[in-house]
Amino acid sequence: MWKRAFAAAALTAACGVPSTPYRQSLAAFDDTPSAAVPVDDGEALFDGVGELAPDALARAALARNPSIEAARQAWRAALARFDDATSFDDPRLVVSTAPLSFASTDVQIGVSAEISQPLPWFGKRQLRGAVVAAEAEARRDDYEAVRQRLALMATDLYYQLYLVDRALDINADHIALLGADRAAITARLEAGRAWREDALKLDVDLAELRTARASLEATRRVTVAQINALLHRRPDAPLPPPPAELPPPPPIDAAPESLVARALARRPELRALAHERDAAAASVALARRDDYPDVRVIAKYNRMWPMLEHQIMVGLAVDLPLQRARRAARVEVARARVARTDAERERFADSVREQVQTALARAQEADDSAALYRDRALPAARGRVDAIRQGLDANRTEYVEVIRAERELRTVALRYHEAIAAAYRWRAHLAWALGDLAAGGQP
Repeated sequence: MWKRAFAAAALTAACGVPSTPYRQSLAAFDDTPSAAVPVDDGEALFDGVGELAPDALARAALARNPSIEAARQAWRAALARFDDATSFDDPRLVVSTAPLSFASTDVQIGVSAEISQPLPWFGKRQLRGAVVAAEAEARRDDYEAVRQRLALMATDLYYQLYLVDRALDINADHIALLGADRAAITARLEAGRAWREDALKLDVDLAELRTARASLEATRRVTVAQINALLHRRPDAPLPPPPAELPPPPPIDAAPESLVARALARRPELRALAHERDAAAASVALARRDDYPDVRVIAKYNRMWPMLEHQIMVGLAVDLPLQRARRAARVEVARARVARTDAERERFADSVREQVQTALARAQEADDSAALYRDRALPAARGRVDAIRQGLDANRTEYVEVIRAERELRTVALRYHEAIAAAYRWRAHLAWALGDLAAGGQP
């Protein structure tokens, strides 16, 4: 009889591990391939790709960068903590013997066994689960924030590569042009129709162009290495080139107020702070619940008592919450965490508003600059070069004016490409500020 009672008490004490919806979410991680890939992999990543596109580069970075897997595993660890936080503690089994009874013929062998199960006060497990669940949601939003930032880094580097390639093209075109001019000016010198100063000025300009080309080539190698680092590839792995010229981007027709509201609703960092606030609020409730004592259910069998009625015992052990100052301190710590999270969320919301407004203003500025360079500055610079060359043929001007006009044309052409790249780049920053970049969203 006592054995059945003892077994029933042990079974009751051991049960109570809850079934949680987080197990299904956690199981999904086991079915998802890891994003960690060898650094020498990905050599065929862009095979068959003629021109590199920013969205393709961002997708490749999101698929291969180890930072994504690190954030993902942090989310996984937060999910795995739920069962740990909400489960009962393990029961405790204590077995004791009276060793001298084994050698005695006057008394029976003395054995006692005790099993106990700690039980938290009603609601404590649920509050612990609420804290962990909110923190797991925050880690999920942290994971999304990492994806957004990585996509922005890839996009910025893409337009940096586009600009350095355009600068190299412009540089090569003008080196070829000045090389032809050098042959022409030599012929004019021999015919007495040019100044020695013009030839020297052209040689200086050619030397500057070649020096600039060496610097641009180094910049391109650095940019390629940075892109390959995002892609978890060798620094010198080849990349397909960006297009030779970008068309003007479509206009942004959304109102600033609607964009700000969209950003405040979608930014993963703000959602993470909101979940951190939920976790802090649950911590306040849990700290207040500490005023209620936990109990321990005990079942015991002691064979050393002569009567069966005394051998089987049950009881309760109760924690006495006498240290009220310590419990009050826990409440204050949790309340301070709530207040701090509220302040951080307000600060970050202000930052989001500023990011949206800045990206919107810079994108509009780049649009206006690109239009002015395309419609006015470039045609004027090309027309000036043509006019000065016609004057040179008619002996109405000197080669130094041609060199100056060619330099101005190079500058204007590069400024146009910078404005177009900036227009796209600030749109990417706007999409990031709205929380849409990694999802391919557009403002």
